[in-house]
Amino acid sequence: MEEERLAKIQEYLLAYCSKEVALAKAKGENVPTREEFVKKISKEAEIGNIIATYEPKEKQLEDIPFKKATSKYEKVFQKFDFYYTKGAVPAGFDVETALKSALSVAEDQLDEQTLQMTQSIKKIVTQCWDCKGTTGPDKDQFKKFIEDPRGRKAFADSLNHYRKIGMFSMKEKAYVDIAELMYHSMDTIQQFNDVEAALNLMILSQTFYLDKKQEGKMFLHAGIQSHPFWQRLELWENTIKKAIDDELKMAPVMKESEAEAKMRMDSTIFGKLGTFAHNMLQFNIDKAKVEGVIFGCAKERNLGEPFSGALRVL
Repeated sequence: MEEERLAKIQEYLLAYCSKEVALAKAKGENVPTREEFVKKISKEAEIGNIIATYEPKEKQLEDIPFKKATSKYEKVFQKFDFYYTKGAVPAGFDVETALKSALSVAEDQLDEQTLQMTQSIKKIVTQCWDCKGTTGPDKDQFKKFIEDPRGRKAFADSLNHYRKIGMFSMKEKAYVDIAELMYHSMDTIQQFNDVEAALNLMILSQTFYLDKKQEGKMFLHAGIQSHPFWQRLELWENTIKKAIDDELKMAPVMKESEAEAKMRMDSTIFGKLGTFAHNMLQFNIDKAKVEGVIFGCAKERNLGEPFSGALRVL
């Protein structure tokens, strides 16, 4: 069983890195180094939290969710280093099949109810993305499923799939249908005060867009920015606090002086506050309210100079 898991993890990583290589080449960019790739995967998998939790409990490794377990098995990277370095894949290696096969391992570990929910939401999102539309019963089922936090996560994961394979541009019908699903999700997020889901959805809404050519790109956030949720400043504050805490938790442990540690922490906080100031303005929050939230968070985190001063010109 463990050998099978490692083999599936290897397939998933090789397929994922092949996508990254292909996307970089298509954009005319430099292919990321192995170290950069590993760092990206590790960050997405929250490797620091996982190792801290499970390192002393190796016999319980089978309990780690599949995607998080990938970063634990560093040795599997050795098996595809050569292909990644060359920016190629082995002859006969089918990237799409490998991804589907690897992801199926994760689904096999889910209980039947969660699996049904995940598969149904994936199907609905795929139908919308492919401009096939959704029926009334589909929408009703979607609304029911996203009342469950597992459903909200499945929705974010389904959209995130397109981000990972570099598909950011949408057709007009897909844009309208996905925006509608997002808006329904916002209703549930507001009802349950689900800060994590709000953060995920905000990021995704600023990832995908409709290319209107002469008018430029219209990102998905335009389809949900009218939702009353975004005017609730306490939710922005909670979202910002969570984003900063998550970023600080993932920061590597370094040998540094107290002053260096303070500077690094302030730099991280400043970056997050600057990003959220921009996000809040995009969601039509009054500038004075944006400044109130951002400077309030800066004061709470004891953000020092020159960072606190730089926030005033954002």
